[in-house]
Amino acid sequence: MKFLLMIQRLLASMIDLIIIYLPVLLISSSLFRKLDSFNQLIAALIFIIYNVLAVTSFEGKTIGKYFAKLRVQAFSKNLADVAQREGIKILYLLPLAGWFFIIVSLVTYSLRGQFLHDWLGKGQVIINGS
Repeated sequence: MKFLLMIQRLLASMIDLIIIYLPVLLISSSLFRKLDSFNQLIAALIFIIYNVLAVTSFEGKTIGKYFAKLRVQAFSKNLADVAQREGIKILYLLPLAGWFFIIVSLVTYSLRGQFLHDWLGKGQVIINGS
């Protein structure tokens, strides 16, 4: 069950990245052609803001989580706590270090059943309706 939930979560993340992160990155790259790191930072920040707004406004669901039938169950509904959880995701989008944090997050998931941002952000993703 833990493996299937991980696959659902990865698919939900891919949907969110394709719908939000990539278009923002493409638009930013077309506006600021020579600022690659800046474009990645802008796209990452907008992606994090999208996640915070979606999770707090739509019962713990982003677009990807909606289609994957998942939702975030935060231990705190406080906007700052949700922003902390979602803000940790920026580590995964760092140009070189991102892969390291992704691997750490996968190891954390295999050991604790929570990805790094869930564990540090005190949240949990559950199947909607559970």
